Amino acid sequence: MEGLECPRLVVEGDWSPAHTKTVKNKLQLYFQSKKKSGGGDCQVEVDEAAPRAAVRFRSEEVMERVLARQDHEIIVENQTVKLRLVSAASPTNSDGVSDSSADSKCQKSKAEPGCEAAAADTDAFSRAFSPISWPSSEDAAQLS
Repeated sequence: MEGLECPRLVVEGDWSPAHTKTVKNKLQLYFQSKKKSGGGDCQVEVDEAAPRAAVRFRSEEVMERVLARQDHEIIVENQTVKLRLVSAASPTNSDGVSDSSADSKCQKSKAEPGCEAAAADTDAFSRAFSPISWPSSEDAAQLS
């Protein structure tokens, strides 16, 4: 499937680099759960160098549901890790106001190649991840 560069959240928390694999799995489960996070179908990439991750959702609606929730947290090694969420698809201008031009690019068409470019300039972390390839329906059937 193509064009799934949007929408994306940057998730930050206070976890140890030693827990990166555990955190990735916990974030995947957490953000796929509509009950726990308001989320849905997503894919997670964790930054190995810092306590942050990119979460990409299949739809803007799912990301908005997640952002609408006040508190997000996961449990890692019996410790509660509070998560801070930032929409990478909504960069702010110098006045701290959301730049709606990037938002509208992402909302126009999920297959529009400019969407990734609009979000990529938000920070170095965004540039560190290549577009995520979603599994085909055949691959998904094998995972079931």
